[in-house]
Amino acid sequence: MKKSILKETIIIFCLAVIIASTAAAIFSFIYNADIVEKNAGKLAYAGAALAADTVENVNYDELTKSESSALYSQIRKEMKNICKDFELEYLYIYEPEPETESARFIMTVASDDEEDKTVKEERGLGKVVKHKLTEQEKNILQGTENKSARSEKNSYGNVYTWTCPIYQDGKIIALVSCDYSTNILLSRTVVGSAVIILLMVCVLIIAMLIAVVAIRKKVLLPIKKLSEYMNSFITDNGIDCSSIDICTDNEIEKMADAFMSMRRDIKGYIENIKVLTAARAREDAEFDIAQRIQNGIVPEKTAFSENTYDIFAVAKPTRNVGGDFYDCFVTKDGKLCLVTGDVSGKSISAAMFMVMTRTMIHDRMNNGYSPAAALNSVNHNLCVSNPEGMFATVFAAVFDPDNGELIFANAGHTEPVITGTNTRFAKIDSGIAIGLFDDSESDIKDDRMRLNDGEIIIIYTDGVTDIVNGNKEFFGKNRLLEAVRSSKNAKESITSLNKATMEFAKGEELFDDYTVLALHYKGNSTRISLAPTENSLSELKDTVLGIVGKTPNGKKIYLACEEVFINILTYSGTDTIEVELRKNNGTFVTVFTDSGVSFNPVSAGTEKKDFYELQNGGMGLSLIKQIAENMYYKREDNKNILTLKFSLEKDGK
Repeated sequence: MKKSILKETIIIFCLAVIIASTAAAIFSFIYNADIVEKNAGKLAYAGAALAADTVENVNYDELTKSESSALYSQIRKEMKNICKDFELEYLYIYEPEPETESARFIMTVASDDEEDKTVKEERGLGKVVKHKLTEQEKNILQGTENKSARSEKNSYGNVYTWTCPIYQDGKIIALVSCDYSTNILLSRTVVGSAVIILLMVCVLIIAMLIAVVAIRKKVLLPIKKLSEYMNSFITDNGIDCSSIDICTDNEIEKMADAFMSMRRDIKGYIENIKVLTAARAREDAEFDIAQRIQNGIVPEKTAFSENTYDIFAVAKPTRNVGGDFYDCFVTKDGKLCLVTGDVSGKSISAAMFMVMTRTMIHDRMNNGYSPAAALNSVNHNLCVSNPEGMFATVFAAVFDPDNGELIFANAGHTEPVITGTNTRFAKIDSGIAIGLFDDSESDIKDDRMRLNDGEIIIIYTDGVTDIVNGNKEFFGKNRLLEAVRSSKNAKESITSLNKATMEFAKGEELFDDYTVLALHYKGNSTRISLAPTENSLSELKDTVLGIVGKTPNGKKIYLACEEVFINILTYSGTDTIEVELRKNNGTFVTVFTDSGVSFNPVSAGTEKKDFYELQNGGMGLSLIKQIAENMYYKREDNKNILTLKFSLEKDGK
């Protein structure tokens, strides 16, 4: 329930009146009590002094002879008049007797007639009562004081008593005392205080009424009017343009003027917000479409697995769309293409450049381009048509699942991580980003590496190592290595890396796109090292037939392998023959490696009499070509490497 300012103001004024009245009552009571007491003291002392003078001017001995004497009656009458005239309650004359601690009364009068009759009998002439002298009385009798006032409680109640001596022939013969009732003092004090308080309360109430009226007129009504105008402004969504008429010549009027100025500004802001909201809605829709398109081209997550390898990749743009990208696909000849890139810039422009770059790289590598050839071709196209001067770093590779060989090219991208028995960064040429220079000096070159069984290659963008935590520290390469060191497969490596980066960032916002692609080479090869002797044929035979089986097709495969081995043994002059055998997806692959004489049997004709076709080997090359589905040769590190691929799904030719 909302409170009224007027009610709160009245309550505050009432509290102020109560507090002020209480303080005034205390102060006025103390002040009036002092004034009343002083005035009463003056009256009582004057009455006591007059009574003493009256007694001193008569014959004291005659006065004290008899109550029935004319002198006694006259003096008593005068004492009673003094008592009434000076507003005393009692007036009495007595002779103190210190030795007996008593007092002999001469006369006692009271202002009240009934009380006067009583005291006349109780303390008339010659009445002796117990009376211990007070210090004031002793001082008067000793001559150190000629008047005294004291407060005491006697048989007649609480009184203030004023005492004066009565002299005769220079000696004190008696004392006269006047009693002033404390009740009278208190009542006069209360009455005086009440009058003051009443006057003050009346003044405060009048002031409060005047203040309430002024506040209502100058504050409450203008505020109410301003509040109603504000509510109507909110209800009308700022459309109402009417002005507000408040003329208080104070802060309320300034507030109303400020609100009118604010209303005009808000109306302008509302119009601008409507325009901006419509534009933002269109922009959000465009971003949403761009994001869906990008997700279709670069999925947020990719995972698939084959017998010899598995792939896992993730992409996390810092905005709705980003410039990082990856690609992985299998070519017609069964090779696996891997691409990871990072485009300069952010948002829509970077996304468009990314889509164009990724599409061109994909198209060329899918059509048989080597990684370097694909990147050089795309670089040329980007340099010809790149008005914004954007560029991209790219790592592209072709992976042969039959032997774990990786042919790759790097265009200014971060070096991949290789995990396994020796987790490390791959030593590769850094290269130059595509889209910057179109000349022969910036041509990108192919390079090769071979993954061992169980190794994982992790290709990532710099958004991973550049993650910053709350202490402004970078995640860095060392933490990257530690995060993936113990990974067993592609998915586990990226999952471990994600967990490590999130724990490191601790909720901090990512400032760069985050993309990682991992390839795990499972491998299922058998490797044997054979001496260049005929005795090694039995080991080769047992190994080949043990893998492909002793079927007719398996025997033909062994026959082709035997021909290769005999020709290498007879003519190459090598010290050792390394053989790698692998069975995968209905195919059987053998790789013969020797350090003998260089010769490419793939390009050699069957009629040519050289090396493999000498003596019994003349028919060997033709036989091998008939049995093998494919045959590849390369000379690398002064070694002959011959790869034979056989089909296990047919019974030979």
